Amino acid sequence: GNKFMFVSLDAEMQYRLITNFLKIKKNKNNILEIGGGFGCLAEKLFKNESVNSLVLTDLPGTLLTAYYYLASNYGTEKVVLINKIEELKNLDINISKKIILVPTCFYKEISNIKNLDLVCNFGSFSEMSLETVKFYLDNLPKDISMSINANSNISTKNLNTLEVTSDKFNFKENGFTKILENLYSPYYCAYRYKTEFHIRKSNFDI
Repeated sequence: GNKFMFVSLDAEMQYRLITNFLKIKKNKNNILEIGGGFGCLAEKLFKNESVNSLVLTDLPGTLLTAYYYLASNYGTEKVVLINKIEELKNLDINISKKIILVPTCFYKEISNIKNLDLVCNFGSFSEMSLETVKFYLDNLPKDISMSINANSNISTKNLNTLEVTSDKFNFKENGFTKILENLYSPYYCAYRYKTEFHIRKSNFDI
């Protein structure tokens, strides 16, 4: 029979959160996922008609797995693994629908990609230092108008490291306004994660 994957249940919840949020905009959207893992969420989002292109950033080793997984589903012509920083210059994500995998060492260059609409992060911000989270949010592309993240609501030790709670993330300093928050309950976290929805009013166009 079919294999049952718990991570697919979590990705399905994340997929529904994002696609429901996208309904407030009329046009197709380009999405940046920080901490994309092996691409389970991206696989689901790429099928959705309201989504154009996806940009995933993660550690290089993780992206190799993501490339194999996503290219096996959509083909190498649709999935691009960035190997050189020059490949990000003048990148037009609206020319054709693609999944673009960007190693974290090139993250600053993502700020130059135009027409990204939404950024999402599920779980990994809380596993970083507050300084690292600040680096990611301070260098977001200016075109991004929406954000959704689900991270720790309670300061909890994870692998001997104290997780950063989402209320400390510097969204407000980067022009975002929180419009909704609620508890987010993937099967493994006992309701300790909180989902937050933000918009940038300065460039929000519906």
